[in-house]
Amino acid sequence: MFFLLWIGGLIMLVPAIIVHRKLRQPTSFGLWGIKALSSASSIVLLIISMLLVFLSTIFSIRVLLVIGLLEAVSFLVHIISISRVNEIDDRGVRIGESIMKVFGRIIPTFFQKRKSRGPSQVDVVFHTYDTIQRALLCDLWEPGSTVDQTGIAIIYLHGSAWTLFDKDYGTRPFFAHLADQGHMVMDVAYRLFPETDMQGMVDDTRHAIAWLKQQASRFRISPDKIVICGGSAGGQIGLLAAYTADNQSLRTAGLENIDLKVAGVISLYGPVDLVDTYFHTAQHLTADFKMKGPDKPEPQWLIDRMGNDYYRLGFDKSEEPGKLLPILGGTPEEVPMVYAKFSPINYVQENSPSTCIISGTHDIIVSRDSLVSMTKELHSNDVPCTLHLMQEADHAFDLFLPKISPGSIAANYIVDQYLSDIGEREG
Repeated sequence: MFFLLWIGGLIMLVPAIIVHRKLRQPTSFGLWGIKALSSASSIVLLIISMLLVFLSTIFSIRVLLVIGLLEAVSFLVHIISISRVNEIDDRGVRIGESIMKVFGRIIPTFFQKRKSRGPSQVDVVFHTYDTIQRALLCDLWEPGSTVDQTGIAIIYLHGSAWTLFDKDYGTRPFFAHLADQGHMVMDVAYRLFPETDMQGMVDDTRHAIAWLKQQASRFRISPDKIVICGGSAGGQIGLLAAYTADNQSLRTAGLENIDLKVAGVISLYGPVDLVDTYFHTAQHLTADFKMKGPDKPEPQWLIDRMGNDYYRLGFDKSEEPGKLLPILGGTPEEVPMVYAKFSPINYVQENSPSTCIISGTHDIIVSRDSLVSMTKELHSNDVPCTLHLMQEADHAFDLFLPKISPGSIAANYIVDQYLSDIGEREG
């Protein structure tokens, strides 16, 4: 019994430390995963550490009692930090919440029973590129018959590092939550690199906007209350589509005379300045790295675990996820105009739609400075904008154990508040 307590206490030191550590690039996928998983399960880890304290007290193991107390304090501090909805104003000043308000929201949400559900319609074709016979698919999430519809529709663009993943992967709890609030969700499977470039991804998003506006009466939504929401690369593509509805440099063939304006855009840790992303992710240090020797064999254990999803989500691709050099055709020094062309911060103007940006202070992909600069640019153009920095949160923090993750619960609260403001508009 004593041996197991000691082993448990020592193992718990790893997540207790890593939740407060900001990873530096270049870093490993595994280390990022451990940090994100530790953060998402911090409430459970807090309960376990308190149990460790209780048992250490009973058996009079003083050293283990101290370790358990330190771990419990560590997880409690992290939960409070990541759960506080911190809004950054145009001066870069943080406006926080009281601790009591944080726990008043997170505790009932944590213990709330949630019914598992899926999309109401799957693999709906919303556009076909006739020249290449390529159909674009989406899944639709509609509010239940007992829920009052808000008239709001969210076009969601999944995170992808521009090369991986697909619709309907890891986002069901989020979509179910939105549908329960009375909103409709259009989960889009946009094309990825190397099938297309960033322009093609923006084109796919615009076709989704055009299709949904045409189907507004069918789904009982308001065409004036369509919001784009995207995570990571999906957030960057969503910002580009939202900010360039009338821009000729990023125009989409066949949609020149279509109203592509949206009511708002929600970016979950989406890059806003690709030059900043290039250097923040240390790609200038790894750009010349070439794998030597024979090609690495595909990991059979991962294929066995994921099944068809391994191929559906693009894990068999040879392209390295998130590398901007092959996607954009060079480094920022070699093709500066291309990096500028696909950086949302360069398209902010007076008629840009209202914007909600959510990201973590420990994000390994997107820097805080670039997001603050974006927020200041939006405010200087009188565009309604809020920047929410989740303290100690890393990239994709909301996708790990979303039903119990304090960061995910806080992000849902922010999105709900933003959509509530959209719903109160006339139209």
